[in-house]
Amino acid sequence: MTFFVLQLIGDFHLRDIFYEMKTPRCHELAVLEKPSRVMTFQFDDEREAQKWWTVVSSSQREARKVAQSQLDVLGLKLPLAEIRQSPDAIGFQSPSTEAELLLTPTDLSTKEDLAVWLSRSIEAGDQKMAAQYATNLAKQKVPLQIQLKPLCYPKTEICMKVGVEDASASVNISTYVNAHTTIAALKQQIFHEYQFHPSIQRWIIGQCLCSDDRTVASYGIVKDGDTAFLYLLGAKQAKLTAQDPYTSNIYQPFPLLASGGDERPKYSTMPSRPNPKNGGELPTGVVQL
Repeated sequence: MTFFVLQLIGDFHLRDIFYEMKTPRCHELAVLEKPSRVMTFQFDDEREAQKWWTVVSSSQREARKVAQSQLDVLGLKLPLAEIRQSPDAIGFQSPSTEAELLLTPTDLSTKEDLAVWLSRSIEAGDQKMAAQYATNLAKQKVPLQIQLKPLCYPKTEICMKVGVEDASASVNISTYVNAHTTIAALKQQIFHEYQFHPSIQRWIIGQCLCSDDRTVASYGIVKDGDTAFLYLLGAKQAKLTAQDPYTSNIYQPFPLLASGGDERPKYSTMPSRPNPKNGGELPTGVVQL
């Protein structure tokens, strides 16, 4: 007959520990205030180990969210001491085997938490913790989109001049943007204003072919009158078809740019520019530069 004696070996706040899955059957708990104090847990059953991991890790996330929500009500952020004690970010390790990949909880919640703490650490100037969070995200090969917040940019709107051209015609327009407007957002804006599909738009600012994820300010658009160039590909070049309902406007006259009564070839992206000498007028919404 075997007797077991239960003994309390420690009592810790969830925020004061980090819990790590070393293998599917081996977990490790460390006390943040005493890094040398580490406890190792061996499980006979992998399912039991996974259940225990799920309970502890999810409880840690919820405890941290509650603490942050209470501070959000007061308009505050977790202090750096709390950031350093974020268990998921410190304790999580990317799986090294197929078995660990199936058992380790690499769920979206954990990844989102890591991204949030990375952002807050950078804002707080905590280089050590920012590096730690970035390392954990890199171990999991998490696709990220990192952008400056709009607060980093001037708040005023910018009236940007745009020279628009396709293979057969050109016209000058203007549009309003913010310094933090990305090229991807600008493409959508021009699509809604002039029906030029994003797939046919190629933006050039300051002799640079623009990338979707960069802002207009990064290319030098910072004040009224700054200029950009928009070249429109043909629908065939952009591999768009008339059967695609989302791109059907490409084959129709554009109300803000179309000249009166002129017919265009099927794959033209822009109508001929009206000739003021012949009494033609620029359509509403088009600014002649």
